[in-house]
Amino acid sequence: MDFIRGMDVSSYYEMKDKGYAYYDEEGREVDVLEYAVKRGFNFARIRLWNEPEKVPLSGGYCNPDKTLGLAKKIKELGIGFVLDFHYSDFWADPGKQRKPDAWKNLSTEELEEAVYRFTRDTLHAMDAAGAYPDMIQVGNEIRCGMLFPDGMLFPDEENYPGVKTPNWENLARFLNAGIRAVRETQKGRDTKVILHLDQGGNHAFFQDWFDHILENGVEDFDIIGMSYYPFWHGTFDDFRDNMDKLASRYGKDILIMETAYAFRRSDSFFGEELENAAGYPASQTSQKEVLERIIGLIAGVKENRGLGFIYWEPFVRMSEESTEWGTCMAIMDENGRPTKGYEAITYQP
Repeated sequence: MDFIRGMDVSSYYEMKDKGYAYYDEEGREVDVLEYAVKRGFNFARIRLWNEPEKVPLSGGYCNPDKTLGLAKKIKELGIGFVLDFHYSDFWADPGKQRKPDAWKNLSTEELEEAVYRFTRDTLHAMDAAGAYPDMIQVGNEIRCGMLFPDGMLFPDEENYPGVKTPNWENLARFLNAGIRAVRETQKGRDTKVILHLDQGGNHAFFQDWFDHILENGVEDFDIIGMSYYPFWHGTFDDFRDNMDKLASRYGKDILIMETAYAFRRSDSFFGEELENAAGYPASQTSQKEVLERIIGLIAGVKENRGLGFIYWEPFVRMSEESTEWGTCMAIMDENGRPTKGYEAITYQP
């Protein structure tokens, strides 16, 4: 397999609907995905929410129908495709793994069956459309578990008072249900199953999690996925150390499911504190240097276990009045033109 140079393009339709335009180096308007493939991206990742229509903030994006449409476009572009099941109606990450509204009153046994059926039905639909994924995440950033509170691993008295944790057995049941659906629908394809955690620079978290999950019978997965943002998740040395130790201990390939760096400051999102944590100022030059450093570390993982990276939302944009990610973290600037960081996508360490 070629080194993965991936992009999370989950907001593609949202950006189009909001009227954002994108341009190449010469200022010619382009389709941002077609341009990305020309510039060296060879994989795309998209997230899937169950019923985002039930969460007004979602705008209804990332639902099964829109996800299928985007998956078909990715396949038409001839690049690899990662599907990211959140098993939630909106964002699932370490701090929140909310059950879909339709699942909120299900028993643990019923949740296990719901995970299986939703995964299976989604993949059947993608198969029928000629858009079956090459890789599949069963859960998104699930270091703290999933489908709270049934699959929680850490206490959260504010939102789930009195819930006993950790519940590795339930988490294992949910993961195996999703994996079983993948194996039953892949039809001889070499589909890779990914288990994805955050905190890519913290080996203690990863070893504890994977030791427990293996002890509870989750074995049929192929890739250890991790998020690594150098301003949140430890030093570059921590990151390298974690990847090497994981590759040696578990004999699994490593794929960086999320990474990014700021091309400029955003006063309320990316400022001096995060610059100091990463050791780089927020700038287009730093964005390029940070990405190249990360790529070099992945390529150097022991036993050639480093598969590559996925840049998280490289084309997302937000208004100048916004104080969030899309004001400074993409590799297309506020005017829709490629940043200097774009040059790092094809970097050969």
